[in-house]
Amino acid sequence: MTRRRTGSYTLQSILDAYINKEYDNEHPKWDFSGETQAIAKTYEVNADEMAAYNKTLTAAGDNKNGKGDGWQPTGRANEYQLAEIFSNDSGNIRVQGLPYGTYLVVETTTPHDLFQAEPFLVSIDPEQDNNPLGAMATPKDSVMKASDSYQKFTVLDEEIEVYLKITKLDTETGKPVLLPNTAFQIYWLDDNGNYRLENGKPKLVTMTDTVNGHLTKNVDTFYTNEEGILTLPEKLPLGKYRIVETVGPDGFYNEWADSGNYYVDFDISTDRIYKATGDDNENGMDTLVIGEDYWNEETLGKLTIRKTGNALTGKIETNDLIDPWMTGEADSDFAYTLRPLAGAEYTITAAEDIYTQDRQLDANGSRTLWYAKGDVVAVVTTGDGSADTAVFAPSRTKATYDFLSVIHDGTLGEVSITLPLGSYHVEETKPPYGYVGTTDSYDVTFVWDNQLNDVVMAKGIVKNGDSEQHFDVVRASEASAELAEQQTLGFYNDREHARVGVYKINQETGKYLAGAVFNLYTRDDIYDVNGNKLFSAGDLISTSPETVADGYTYFNCDVPIRGEWYGQSDRLDASTNSGNYFIRELRAPQGYYLNDAEMDVTFTYDGEVLQVLDNTCANKPTEMWVSKRDLTNDEELPGATLIIKDAKDNVVDTWVSTDTPHRVTGLHFDEEYTLTEMRPADGYAVADDIVFRLERKADADGHELDEADVYYLKDKKKLWIIPWEEWELLDDATVIMRDDITKVQISKVDIATGKELPGAELIIKDKDGNTVAQWVSEDKPHYIEKLPAGDYTLTEITAPNGYQLAESIAFTVLPTGELQTVVMKDARIPEETPHEDTPSNTPQPTPGSTPAPTPAPASAPTATPTPMPVIPQTGDVFPFALLSAAVFGSIVGFGILAYKRRKSKMDESEH
Repeated sequence: MTRRRTGSYTLQSILDAYINKEYDNEHPKWDFSGETQAIAKTYEVNADEMAAYNKTLTAAGDNKNGKGDGWQPTGRANEYQLAEIFSNDSGNIRVQGLPYGTYLVVETTTPHDLFQAEPFLVSIDPEQDNNPLGAMATPKDSVMKASDSYQKFTVLDEEIEVYLKITKLDTETGKPVLLPNTAFQIYWLDDNGNYRLENGKPKLVTMTDTVNGHLTKNVDTFYTNEEGILTLPEKLPLGKYRIVETVGPDGFYNEWADSGNYYVDFDISTDRIYKATGDDNENGMDTLVIGEDYWNEETLGKLTIRKTGNALTGKIETNDLIDPWMTGEADSDFAYTLRPLAGAEYTITAAEDIYTQDRQLDANGSRTLWYAKGDVVAVVTTGDGSADTAVFAPSRTKATYDFLSVIHDGTLGEVSITLPLGSYHVEETKPPYGYVGTTDSYDVTFVWDNQLNDVVMAKGIVKNGDSEQHFDVVRASEASAELAEQQTLGFYNDREHARVGVYKINQETGKYLAGAVFNLYTRDDIYDVNGNKLFSAGDLISTSPETVADGYTYFNCDVPIRGEWYGQSDRLDASTNSGNYFIRELRAPQGYYLNDAEMDVTFTYDGEVLQVLDNTCANKPTEMWVSKRDLTNDEELPGATLIIKDAKDNVVDTWVSTDTPHRVTGLHFDEEYTLTEMRPADGYAVADDIVFRLERKADADGHELDEADVYYLKDKKKLWIIPWEEWELLDDATVIMRDDITKVQISKVDIATGKELPGAELIIKDKDGNTVAQWVSEDKPHYIEKLPAGDYTLTEITAPNGYQLAESIAFTVLPTGELQTVVMKDARIPEETPHEDTPSNTPQPTPGSTPAPTPAPASAPTATPTPMPVIPQTGDVFPFALLSAAVFGSIVGFGILAYKRRKSKMDESEH
């Protein structure tokens, strides 16, 4: 109770000063808690009476006057203040000991579920019959007779009734859904929270409401306005209730309509939150409103990405007929199978403005966005076969909690993601390790269809900007396997392929070489994706084709590159392969020594379509020498034209000799070659052909060396099989071919006697008219060495006394080392004889000789002696036929050109 001096104040003015018309469950309508000094006080007159009264209020007493602490000392002498007193079990409160005066009685604690009673005034006046002297106001030691007489007041508290206000909220944004016509129904519940039944069915709250502009009774479905708010048209009494949403707003999932699992239960009591509206009382009762929030989750779209590519799953023996142990060759390859791939990264961006479904507006009056067009929504990675879900929220609009999900359901190479409704662009931003990126992309659109869908499949999908593929909107959890497969965004990545190539070159010239063959080996063990060992370290994998004209070859196998976890993991599978290999030459090109040094090759991941590692292998060619020498002094002889041919008559080398031996490279082992002198040096004879071969040299232990031995064929008879003993080793891998000089003898003889005729001046000119020799004949033949093979003319300039000039003789010097003779015969000047019909210059037969034919007239051309065949010679002297020719004229003798060949055993030391 509060005691106030009313003065000119009326009760109403006091109440108006302290009323809170918009009070709530935590604050009373009339609040005098700040007026502590005005609480009723009294002064001790009779302590025993005061204590006796207080005792009646305690649990130890009978509580007949109520409950509470009663009169309590204030701390000042003999002063007491009346504490809050509560009604007893009979609803009564009796206050004893109030001094005379006027008091304001305020209900400070209201009984459960009741409105606060309006404060009222109480006047304690001794002049009133019902206000005797207060018991505790009698003088000490006085005696009073109890009358048990009280002023009585009845305070009525009304049970509360409230209006229900339902706000439709977006679970993701936490804001009201600004859409009308979300439909709700309210059910009565019993004290245990079960449906209260009516006619065997759950009882609905029905009210009178305006429907389509008409006041309609027994309405059991109520709708939100454009602000997403529903206030029931009538109050609800005390009790328990359940709110269910029968029709949800567009863009949202209604779990109640789908499964009946979601609803909002509430009760009407003073224990819960309520608020007075401050409106005029209805029937003396305040208008109280309780609010309930009904949340809906936005319908989301779900897309799934799958990454596939070929992975190492085995090996292939492409030719079963090749046994590496027997042949030293292999024809293996690796098997790759299409499999899902983990670790591919995809970036999802908004292809349009993606709005929140609550229809809220931003400061500019535009709808709020989850994402603006072009925003990165998520970066996701295909799964490794483990299951996990990561939630996230859009960054542009802060959600109440992370509601979007990146889902790995345990399927290797796949990832799913839930997204707000709208259109999105999906592209690969990082391929898996070991694979090449793809330019494929997708545009995916999600739309709302009905309130029963929490997560939907796509409405439309466009791949690489092509025409859109349309689908019916289907709940993701109810999608058929066929539809799920159709909507899985498939990305294929090509493996990064590796190819090993080799260039074969001549070590000396850098020229590319054909005919080399190589083997490829693995440096380390190779495993497939399942952990099966395919090759052990050092195993032969593949043999290359021969290098072609440009010197190049490559291994026709697709070797694995280095794995992502090489050197970082103890597991053994394709991800830990080293990508290390080495190459060795199996067969060198013909005419070259084998270079079997190991060439290391390592393939690491660099994101290229094809890695080609080309190695260069240089080979040293075989070598041997050809020495062209003068037979007479064994010195090098320049100027001879030489040629080497193989057994198929192909020219492999040709050159003109110099003053040093000629180096020949690239000849094949174990093949026959023929050295031929095509033209000797001037003044020299043509040597015989030499047949020779090369054999690879080995050391004492049988290890092959990069050197060659050269053998020549001693007996050049044509045999199908040449015995090995017919081949003889040459020193210093050198074939020596020696040339003899040409030897010409010019005889000037008497035609009649055949004896040498001194005194004739002779001259020899070549075919170009150049003088090559000039002399005066003696009593013996004139000898000329090293006269170059060719055509010449012998002319007598001055005849001996008494002799006629002979006609010039044309002769040919052949390239042979045999002596070649030219004879010019002179006839005497004839004396006068009686027989005029006998020519004086008619040659007379030499005794024992065949008569010469009649000479041609002086004007006739002189005959050329038949040339001898060219005979190759290397020191051997072979027999030849004697050839002769005579030229007759009126005043000339005749010349004979004779050749002679002889045979002797070849001096083997000259080769």
